[in-house]
Amino acid sequence: MAHRLSAIIIAENEEASIRRCLESVKWADEIVVVDSGSTDDTLKTCEEYGCRVFNHEWEGYARQKNFAISQAMAMKKPVVGTRVGGIPEQVTDGHTGFLVDKADSEQIASAVLSLLKNPDMAREMGENGRKFVQEKLSLDATLDATERVYNRLLSVL
Repeated sequence: MAHRLSAIIIAENEEASIRRCLESVKWADEIVVVDSGSTDDTLKTCEEYGCRVFNHEWEGYARQKNFAISQAMAMKKPVVGTRVGGIPEQVTDGHTGFLVDKADSEQIASAVLSLLKNPDMAREMGENGRKFVQEKLSLDATLDATERVYNRLLSVL
């Protein structure tokens, strides 16, 4: 069965609060946790809830969220993200998902309901997100960009 709606959570040693967090999103078809090497019972609790867990070394709050978004997009998931930090650089409003104002629960709910009510649109946004990841965030794309920088630097020498 395809998951219609996934909730993504970033965590590290959140034993004291992870259960409450997971309870708040148990309505989702799938819960994805990006964990940064928890050494407490965070992962055990995530396992109890049947979460899909990605391990990713902590690189800061913004980079962790961006990693989580890129994983969702790679899985062909449309993203509902906030207009903060680097999120608008990854999520194109109306193309790969929806951008909403920070802490605006009405906008978040409206975006999620729109995706649920319009599966063809959600599928297209998911495909667009996957294409974005392949073209901009893949290893090949990174190597190509690095090579262009090197070539530019060599051309001025």
